[in-house]
Amino acid sequence: MTGKASAKIGIYLIGATLSVVVLVFAFFQVWIIKANTPYYGDEHFYVKNAESFYLHHTLEAAFSYTGNGSKLLGADAHGPAYPLLHGGISKLIGWNVRNIPVIHLVILNISILLFWMNSAGGVRTKLLQILLLLGCPVTLFYSMTFMPELLHLAGGIVLFLLMEKHLAKQSSQTYAFLLLWIAMLGFFRSTWFFALIGLMVIPCPLQGFKRAIYPLAGLGLAFFMQYYFHEQVPNGFSAAGNRLSQGHWITALSELYFNTKRNLYFLLTYTEGWFYTLQKIWLILSLLLAAFVFKREPMIRFGVVMLLIQLVFTLVFYKNYDWVDLRMYTPWVIFLNLCLLAKKQRGKEVLVGINLTSFILILPLVNQLLFFRTHQEVKDVPKEVLEELGQLSSPALIWVDPQILQDYALWQLPISQVKGEPIRYILPYYEIQGALPTAWLQEIEGQLRACPTNNRCQ
Repeated sequence: MTGKASAKIGIYLIGATLSVVVLVFAFFQVWIIKANTPYYGDEHFYVKNAESFYLHHTLEAAFSYTGNGSKLLGADAHGPAYPLLHGGISKLIGWNVRNIPVIHLVILNISILLFWMNSAGGVRTKLLQILLLLGCPVTLFYSMTFMPELLHLAGGIVLFLLMEKHLAKQSSQTYAFLLLWIAMLGFFRSTWFFALIGLMVIPCPLQGFKRAIYPLAGLGLAFFMQYYFHEQVPNGFSAAGNRLSQGHWITALSELYFNTKRNLYFLLTYTEGWFYTLQKIWLILSLLLAAFVFKREPMIRFGVVMLLIQLVFTLVFYKNYDWVDLRMYTPWVIFLNLCLLAKKQRGKEVLVGINLTSFILILPLVNQLLFFRTHQEVKDVPKEVLEELGQLSSPALIWVDPQILQDYALWQLPISQVKGEPIRYILPYYEIQGALPTAWLQEIEGQLRACPTNNRCQ
C-alpha cells in the first residue's frame, strides 16, 4: 500500500469516527431540545438574569445570592457578560427559556467552522483536532445544559487561531487582536485574564523589564473584574482576602494551606466514574507530553504555562472536585491538545484515544441525566402565587425559602410586576448576609405563599 493510499484511509477512518460522534450529539439534542429546563442551581441564574436583561434592559440581577449583586452593575456571582450575551441575542430572536443552550451550540459550531477555515493544519490534522474537541466528554455533557462551558471551549479555539496567526506574522495588528480576545474572554470568566501572564513566553512587542506589565495586568484585571463585577460568595480566595484585610495573616495562610491540601486529595481521589478518571489522566499526560517533548514551541509553552497557572489557582484558592476541575481545566487542555496534534511526531493519537474512551464511558451518565432533566420532579409555581408576586409593591425584593429552591420550578417565577417593574429574588444557597427583602416566598401549611414582610401571611 502506498503512502498516499494509507494517508487517505487514515483520513476516512478519522472522518467516519467523527461522523459517529456528531450523530451521538445530534441524537441527544433531538431528544432534549423541546423539553430541556434548568436543572442545576446555577442554571436558574443564567436563565432568569438573561430574561431580566431581555425585559428590563438592565444587568442588575433578578436572581442573586444576597439581593445586593455586584458592586458595579449589580450583576450576580457569574458576572454581567452572560445576561448581556443571552439577553442581547434574545432581543433579536425573541425570548425562550431554551435559547441559552442553543446559543452555546451555535457559538461552538461557529468556532469550529472558523477553525476549519483558518487553521494552518492539513485535512487529517484538522479532522483529528475536531474529533478531539467533539469527542471530549465535557463537551457532550455540557452541550445539553444551560452552563456556559461550550462558550469557553469556543473561546479557547479562537484563541488558538489568533495565536497561530500572530506567531506566523508577528505583527502589531495580530497582537492587538490577541489582546482584545483575551480581554473579552476575561469579561466572561476572570481567570482568562491570566492568559496575559502567559504572553510572556511568546514573541511580543514588549521587551525586557517592560514585560512585567503582563503579570501585573493579568492579576490586576482578574481581581478587578471579580471584585467589582461579580457578586461576592464564599470561597478560599474571598475568605483569605477577608482574613488579610483584618490583619489575620496566619489564619489566612492556614486556611489556604488546608484548602490546598484538601484539593490535592480530591485531585488524586475524586471521581464520578472511569470517564472522570480518564479525563484526569488525559490532562496529566497532555501536560507531561507538552512540557518535556515539545516545550520549545511558543504556543505549547504558552499552553503549559496557562494550564499550570490554572491548576495552581484552582488548587490553592478554589475547589478541585464536583466537575469544577474539569470545567476549569478543559479549555486549556483542549488548547494544548490542538497544539500537540498539529505536530508531526507519532503517538499523539493516544490523546484522542483516551478522550474517545471517556466519551463512550460517559454515555450512560448523559442518558440518565437527560431523563432527569426532562422528567424533573419539581412542582409548578401555582397561578395564584404568580398573581400575588405580580401585585407586590415596588421595589420587590423577595427572599426565597431554601426548601423552595429544591421543590419548585424556579424558572417559572415572574421577574416583572403587572405594571412592568422588575421583581428581584434572593436565593440563599450560601449562608451570607443579604439585603432586607420586601417579601418572603415560603410554604405555609403545604401551600406556597408570597408574604410581604409588613403583612404576615395567614
